[in-house]
Amino acid sequence: MARIVSVYTDRFEYHNAKAVLRAVVNDVDLERVAHDILPDINDINTPWLQIIERADDLRSAVVLMRRKPFGSALNAMPEGSTLAAYEDVLDRHYFANATSSLSGSQADVRMLRALLATEIDHRNIVNLLEAAAMGLEGNEVASALIPGGRLIPKRAFSLVSNGGRASLLEVLRPANRFDMAAFEAAIVEADAAMSLDPVITWLAARENAHLNRMSYLHPVSALPVVHYIAMKVKEVKDLRIITRGLMAGLSADVVEAHVI
Repeated sequence: MARIVSVYTDRFEYHNAKAVLRAVVNDVDLERVAHDILPDINDINTPWLQIIERADDLRSAVVLMRRKPFGSALNAMPEGSTLAAYEDVLDRHYFANATSSLSGSQADVRMLRALLATEIDHRNIVNLLEAAAMGLEGNEVASALIPGGRLIPKRAFSLVSNGGRASLLEVLRPANRFDMAAFEAAIVEADAAMSLDPVITWLAARENAHLNRMSYLHPVSALPVVHYIAMKVKEVKDLRIITRGLMAGLSADVVEAHVI
């Protein structure tokens, strides 16, 4: 049980690394990070806050993470790499480690592996739609894709990286257990809003549905624990969206649309 839970919770170390890199790049005040993002009331966050305090730039922050499980992967990147490139490395490292840790054919292992594949596919879909909107293609797009998904297998990376949105839809259309009509409706809504928010919200709801199934299909396993952790994280995220949205003057309807 502990192995299954740790495979899921290891992601939070990677999330913290991203938060630190973003804070350094954007020169966010340390006090604000310690209050809003990595609360200093939690001792686990102390080493992360120290990295922000000591780092002069993005590369120095990466060097200070060299002893982390993903430190060697980050430091293998060439100097001058962008924040997005480092974040892509973190994503690939987490999912590669997580999937390789899930060996065996037990029901809980198979279901968590399926969740990870779903998350990978969703990240790749969003990255491809963003790239298409920006007119990007080729290696620059392919390098941001994460292997391990089921909707977009690695053998299709070249096609979807060079063919824009049309190629993505072509690859997704024959996929089983993927509501293509609902996805295309979300894309139409996104086009009208000139924002990927409707697509991101739809994909997040799809992930949540998978998590909900995990909570009851295998009750005598680690999966209900994973579901509980995921829902608590979602609860905190939703509260932040509501608070910050209302403080920014957004209407209740707009805020509600971003809470899944």
